[in-house]
Amino acid sequence: MAKSSALTRFSAVLSLLSVMIVITTACTDAHVVVRPGKSTDADTDTDADTDTDIDTDTDIDTDTDTDTDTDTDAEILIDLTPTTGTTLTTGTLYSPNKGYKLTVSVGLEMVAAEWWVNLPAGATIVVGLADWTGGPLASGTVVAGDGSMKWYRSDLSYTLIAGETYTIFFYNTDYENSIMQYQDQPDQPFVVPGDFYDVQSKTGDSTTYPHIDSYMSIHMRIVVAG
Repeated sequence: MAKSSALTRFSAVLSLLSVMIVITTACTDAHVVVRPGKSTDADTDTDADTDTDIDTDTDIDTDTDTDTDTDTDAEILIDLTPTTGTTLTTGTLYSPNKGYKLTVSVGLEMVAAEWWVNLPAGATIVVGLADWTGGPLASGTVVAGDGSMKWYRSDLSYTLIAGETYTIFFYNTDYENSIMQYQDQPDQPFVVPGDFYDVQSKTGDSTTYPHIDSYMSIHMRIVVAG
């Protein structure tokens, strides 16, 4: 009889423990908070990290990263390189100034000029703008060479007026060691349809602008606002 009573008490204890385990588990699950990451169409990404302690204390850390998109205006490239003549890839410059004298067909907002040239490391170029008499109008940003043949860009903002004549050119600090790609003996003057006419390749030793007609026309383009 005593043995039966002891077994009954032991069974009752086991039942009580089972109930406590179930209750504890249910309480623990109720305090687990899962907060998923979310992103919005406004370019804001929000990451939410949730740490939950088993003793029902919940710490929530939220990190918000905001990405800002920057819109840039379109640009138009106008190639001044003549379509006639022979393309040569290993030309010597002979003088520090190379460019084109031209008359503008329609008003343009110039923002830069680019020159396809192999510019040695340590050398620099800068685009310049002169009026029809050779008087300086503006000068662009200085661009350093890296020893490769590529488009080197010098920024220069200027309004080109229809009917006006300008000389747009590059000044090179190490023209003796630079290598240019150019058109040899093109037909000149020529027209860039819709944009420029009376276009003539120019060269010169002057530090202000190139004033001598040249049969070696560099590969150059004007960048204008779209």
